[in-house]
Amino acid sequence: MYYLHIYNSEKEEGSIVLPFEDMQPMINFVVDQYQKTIKRLKTNNKKYQKITSTWDKNKYDETLEESIKNFEFGIFCAMEITICYELTPEYNEEKHSEKTKRTEVIHWEIIKNYPLKEKEIVNLMMNPDYEFECNISEEMFSGEVTLPGAAYIWFEDIGVEYDLHIEKGVDRSCIYKIKKMKMETVLKEIAIYIALTMLILNFQTGNHILNQ
Repeated sequence: MYYLHIYNSEKEEGSIVLPFEDMQPMINFVVDQYQKTIKRLKTNNKKYQKITSTWDKNKYDETLEESIKNFEFGIFCAMEITICYELTPEYNEEKHSEKTKRTEVIHWEIIKNYPLKEKEIVNLMMNPDYEFECNISEEMFSGEVTLPGAAYIWFEDIGVEYDLHIEKGVDRSCIYKIKKMKMETVLKEIAIYIALTMLILNFQTGNHILNQ
């Protein structure tokens, strides 16, 4: 399942999302829309100028269709296709009653649908009540790596952190629950540590004097 998010900065409604069951019908639709859009902009040179387009490619000379087929979709990895253009000064003044240079954008974003458990990860990342971050890439599992706090999630003062540790092909990673301490608690623990340290030092100094 794929979702195509289309955004046009010239339109008041902003954006739409279209679902596709299979990749090929989605590719056909995107390529057709892209080609029609480029042709429309270039033929209306009294309205549009400085037209540029970009998309994610594996190779410089890939066609749009090839790039979509070769793109490695991931949980947080969507394919981006963008057309940027400027309105001519005359058309800009006619449409927007302004002389400031205006750049418009047409943007396609292709998102692959995922099982529920992976969508829930995305929901956690987007939910402002949770502090979530993941710094793990697939390449990390191909060699030795030590990455404390590779991923974590916090809700208020309770959190779970994941330490990634692969040594000689053995996964020694661990996950643990942690709790944030309030600043006054931290200061109290520091004060207790300093007091105990001074007490031990004084005791050791006293023993040294007695032994002389």
